[in-house]
Amino acid sequence: MDVSLINVGTPYYFHAYKTTNQTISNATYTDITDLIIDGNASTTAATGDFASNSWTPPAGVYFVSATMKIAPPATGTTVSSSNITRIIFVLADSANNQIRSSDQMNEENSSGEDIYGMALNINTILYANGTTTYKLRAWTRRNPAGDTRIIYGSGTRRDTTFNAFKLDN
Repeated sequence: MDVSLINVGTPYYFHAYKTTNQTISNATYTDITDLIIDGNASTTAATGDFASNSWTPPAGVYFVSATMKIAPPATGTTVSSSNITRIIFVLADSANNQIRSSDQMNEENSSGEDIYGMALNINTILYANGTTTYKLRAWTRRNPAGDTRIIYGSGTRRDTTFNAFKLDN
């Protein structure tokens, strides 16, 4: 292999994280918001491509990873049968087409405790065309419908994240 052909320029990568908690609508997809770029873990080019909680990468091949953490119930909340039955975490394009997803269903006759505090992950290779925008979304089914579920976000922790690294130059 002729190493003189390898581009050793600055790699393209970014790390964005959720800064506040967010309620997920029942039985409706919810766009994940309040994502900010970590300036210490992103290149300038990638930072410019990430805006309004979405990412429009230049054409190329990328490794994309994302994590969404579901906050446990608030202190004092009674966990009863079928509080939460299913949760889906999605990497989607701007037309809301699902690119990749991760989901979890609670065990039969459980209270949904197996979902509280859970982190769902998405990892994929993405072939970007340079014009498509990507975002993260969440969906949940809960009973009763008013029993809110929260995507965890914090200014100091990195529990809900959106990351990409360009593999080609």
